[in-house]
Amino acid sequence: DLATIYRSLSKFVDVGLLNKIDFGDEFARYELATNEHYHHFICNECGKVIKIHQCNFDKLSKTIEKESGHQVLSHEIIFRGLCNECVAVASVAHTH
Repeated sequence: DLATIYRSLSKFVDVGLLNKIDFGDEFARYELATNEHYHHFICNECGKVIKIHQCNFDKLSKTIEKESGHQVLSHEIIFRGLCNECVAVASVAHTH
């Protein structure tokens, strides 16, 4: 039953086994909780979600802390655009 599945997912989030991801749409997404740090790229065309492992925001976090007095504990970045497959399809469509 669907309610049982959602209760189970919620429990897994509560105990730290899963992370609930909110991309600002109507869907709840869950990922295995790890110590790995990454961001997300969402394709506007096909909806594919891709993990982006590069992160260069440590310097920005330190600047924010220094200039504002805030303490940055974490950050979440979501990139949106066209994945490489949709870019390829779009470029083929434009050449025909």
